[in-house]
Amino acid sequence: MGDRCHVVWSRYKIVALMGSSGHNFLELTYLYIILAVVILVLPYANATFSGTKVKKRFVLVHTVGHGTWSWYKIVALMRSSGHNVTAIDLGASGINPKQALEIPHFSDYLSPLMEFMASRTTDKKVVPVGHSLCGLAISKAMEIFAEKISIAVFVTALMPGPTLNAATLYTQTFSAVIGQLDNRVTYDNGLTNPPTTLILGLKYLATNIYQLSPNQDLALATTLVRPIYLYSVKDVSMEIVLSRKRYGSVKRVFIVAAADNLLKKEFQKRMIEKNPPDEVEVIQGSDHMTMMSKPLQLFTTLLNIANNESLLPYANATFSSPPKDKKHFVLVHTAFHGAWSWYKIVALMRSSGHNVTALDLGASGINPKQALEIPFFSDYLSPLMEFMASLPADKKIVLVGHAFGGLKKISVAVFVTALMPGPNINAATLYTKVVSEVSTQLDNHVTYDNGPTNPPTTLISGPKYLATNFYQLSSNEDLALATTLVRPFYLYNAEDVSKEIVLTRKRYGSVWRVFIAAAENNALTKEFLKLMIEKNPSNEVEEIQGSDHMMIMSKPEQLFTTLLSIANKIQRHGEKYVSNKSRSKFPKASKHFVLVHKAGNGAWSWYKIVALMRSSGHNVTAIDLGASGINPKQVLQVQHLSDYLVH
Repeated sequence: MGDRCHVVWSRYKIVALMGSSGHNFLELTYLYIILAVVILVLPYANATFSGTKVKKRFVLVHTVGHGTWSWYKIVALMRSSGHNVTAIDLGASGINPKQALEIPHFSDYLSPLMEFMASRTTDKKVVPVGHSLCGLAISKAMEIFAEKISIAVFVTALMPGPTLNAATLYTQTFSAVIGQLDNRVTYDNGLTNPPTTLILGLKYLATNIYQLSPNQDLALATTLVRPIYLYSVKDVSMEIVLSRKRYGSVKRVFIVAAADNLLKKEFQKRMIEKNPPDEVEVIQGSDHMTMMSKPLQLFTTLLNIANNESLLPYANATFSSPPKDKKHFVLVHTAFHGAWSWYKIVALMRSSGHNVTALDLGASGINPKQALEIPFFSDYLSPLMEFMASLPADKKIVLVGHAFGGLKKISVAVFVTALMPGPNINAATLYTKVVSEVSTQLDNHVTYDNGPTNPPTTLISGPKYLATNFYQLSSNEDLALATTLVRPFYLYNAEDVSKEIVLTRKRYGSVWRVFIAAAENNALTKEFLKLMIEKNPSNEVEEIQGSDHMMIMSKPEQLFTTLLSIANKIQRHGEKYVSNKSRSKFPKASKHFVLVHKAGNGAWSWYKIVALMRSSGHNVTAIDLGASGINPKQVLQVQHLSDYLVH
């Protein structure tokens, strides 16, 4: 592959483009979430790039605790420029179904990448791009599959070699992370044995990993980061054995993140001096998450490495707005999604000083349950139910998604282009109508896990359907993010939904309801929404123009403003804006929003809203329902609605 080019730190090429711009609860419940959330807050400029010389196959490997979702900006840029790109979830990462304690060996963690590389042919070489500690992962791939790799790229990553032991780098890195700020470890094998997992805290993420990244991306990470298994030095040493003949035959490029607070510049320098790559590039102004803080510069650098071509710089926007009154918003995602889908709203709310909670419903987002593990609708909704039950009676929230929880705990319920049943409109009727229409469209498909003679068990949304009906007005980045995170949705029977969602005028009817319509919703049409609202009138109806079904993505700023306006109006006017039944004036305390995602999503889908709410001083909780987001259950483990709702 050519002679090694030994580089000196002072001569690193700077590639960064400078100057870049009890019953009480159940009665009020639980509407099936196809909330198609709307808004595009921080305007991302969608650029398309064309004219690539040769299509490359990039394989993106995330760092520990993260997943393919962390590459969403790069995936969008690469797809738009005509390149092939594969982002892989390693073991117990992203939406990989395994949990940390189920991968006790380093080989278990690396197996998804090894399996992918084994499936490749030598005539279709790839460019593996490893980030942070997963430089170890691509190093292993280089040793075993050298003939299948054209060039390997280490993005502020651990880069071991034949004379630089992987376990040494691994130990040095983790010893500097464990015990820092709000990071914590678990001792699942007992206190007399070494710790088993590491959990990264919010403060640590904000200070050392995402300090220069947009608030939206930090908010996204807080909904998706998972526990990290702590492997023994012996295990790492045995797994990562590198030779000059194999590993050494593959060209390597190291990309330095100049403002990395995790792998300090000095650490990167020493590592490079001891194991020189063929080329070193430096991206100025980048924190540890280069793909978040400097996505276009990283994209440009990767293309330069592959094609020697340059592109225009990317500008990161910031948003801030001090809150008048702190609110606590609870964000509930739609089907297939998770808390992650609210990331733009989460960022805006946090930066405005509001409290925000985005929840992963069952088998959604990073909820550990899988779809088949939540066979009842109650399983799907349980994360939200548990959260609502945990709130003190005097703590009121603004629930965004659908009306759940104790009557005394909800100041106002907001339906964001969501199913809104009522005493006169059966939840199962709405649910059945939507599911029957969605199941057969475009590349959506169902599975028959109980055999072909029984009803289908899960629904899987395809990328074409997502692009056409959910995300048609959202940014390419957000569509790319969704393709890495949407999960199967368990298909509950109508009887289960009818039993679970029983609504009365006395309780459900006493909660002030606001419906927010998305003007360009291709999933729930205007005619459907109009009919639903006419049969079950809400107290207010708002409409956001130019919004697709994913309002939280396409129009986040407008949605954020609307949510604050609703919450502030209720707080200012108290009884004037709500039913006189058993209601008192609302306190002036901050609001707590609970965000519930749509089916198939997770808490991640609210990341923009979470960021906005936190930035404005409100409390916000985004929940992963059963088998959603990073909830550990799988779809066949939530076969009852109660399983889905349990969190």
